[in-house]
Amino acid sequence: MPGIITRTLSAQAHKRLSVLATAAEITFRPTAFADDAKADADRGVVAASRYFLTCVGLVLAVEAVFSFTFKTAFSDLVHHSFPVFVALLGAVTMHVFLKLLLTPGIRFSETFTATLYVGGAALLFMITTIFALLSLDFAASYQVVKTSPCAHRTIICLISGGSLSEYDVPGHQTGMLGVSFPFILLVMVGTVVYYTLVLGRALHIGWGVARWRTYIAAALSVVLLTPLSLLTINAIYRYLYA
Repeated sequence: MPGIITRTLSAQAHKRLSVLATAAEITFRPTAFADDAKADADRGVVAASRYFLTCVGLVLAVEAVFSFTFKTAFSDLVHHSFPVFVALLGAVTMHVFLKLLLTPGIRFSETFTATLYVGGAALLFMITTIFALLSLDFAASYQVVKTSPCAHRTIICLISGGSLSEYDVPGHQTGMLGVSFPFILLVMVGTVVYYTLVLGRALHIGWGVARWRTYIAAALSVVLLTPLSLLTINAIYRYLYA
C-alpha cells in the first residue's frame, strides 16, 4: 500500500510539474510552444482539456493556501466555475468569429486546442500573480485583517475596506488594506492583452491564421462574453442566495 501511494503521489506531482512547464513555455517562449503544438500530434482536444482542468486545480490550490493562511472564506463553486465556462465559451466564440472573418482552413479542434492551452496558462499566471499581490497586501495589514468586522471573511469584503453595504459593515476603514486592488486590475487587463498576442502567434505559426484575425476574434469574444458572464453569475448568485 505505501508503494502505491508513493507512486500515485509521484505521478500527480510529475503531472503538475509538466503543466507548469507547459504554462511557462506558453508564457515566456510562445514561439517554441507554437512550434511544438504544430509538431506534436498528441496536443489535441483531449490533452488540452486535461491541461486546462489541471490549471484550474492548481488555481484552486493557490486560493486554498491563501485562505488557510489569512483565514478568509474560500470562494464557492459558482465563483470557481466562472473562468472554466468563460474559457470554454471563449474557445467556441473564437472559432465562430474566425469563421465570420473568413479565416481559410481553420478547424474547431485547432481553435479549441490553442485557446485552452493559452487560456490555461493565462488563468494560472493571472490568479497566481493576483494572490501574490493579495498576500503582500494582507501581510502588510495583518492586524487589520484579523480584526476586520467582515462577517463572511470574503476577500472582496476585506480588500474593499469593509464599506460595502451588502456585507453589513458600513463605514469601517481598513487603513492601507486594499492598496493592491488597482494593481490587480492592471494584471487582469495586461493578462488579456498579452495572452491574446500569444494566442495570435500560436494560431499563426501552428495553423497559418493571420494574427489580425485572432486579435479581432479575441476582442469580439471579450466584448461578448464579459457582460454576458457577469450577468449570468450575478443571476446565479441572486437565485442561490436570495
